[in-house]
Amino acid sequence: MTRVFDELAERNFLRDLHNAAFAEGAAYILSEINAGRPFREGNGRTQLAFLKLLCVGSGHDFDDDALNPDLTLRAMAASSRGDLAPLTALIADLMTEFASRARRAYIGLAGNGYGDKRLA
Repeated sequence: MTRVFDELAERNFLRDLHNAAFAEGAAYILSEINAGRPFREGNGRTQLAFLKLLCVGSGHDFDDDALNPDLTLRAMAASSRGDLAPLTALIADLMTEFASRARRAYIGLAGNGYGDKRLA
């Protein structure tokens, strides 16, 4: 685990990366953490919290409400076989979904002065 966190620090905690590069880096780090299985129970929940903190700390949005558990399990399983593409796409989608919902909410607020609660 020390190696993974040292590498993350060397990469400046993935700060100053555009969304696609951040998603690639985050997928790699998350797959390495997952491979270590640091806890007896709660690895997935802990990794999700870690990913959210990593996103926010790097200036990226992250919508864990849009998380699909089945897709997440499949993406994590693929990453354990060395295929990071599904996990990278999942992370990018969660970042995009948050930004998309935020944009729609802003448009609703800007459009009528009161906002559209259905979009918030």
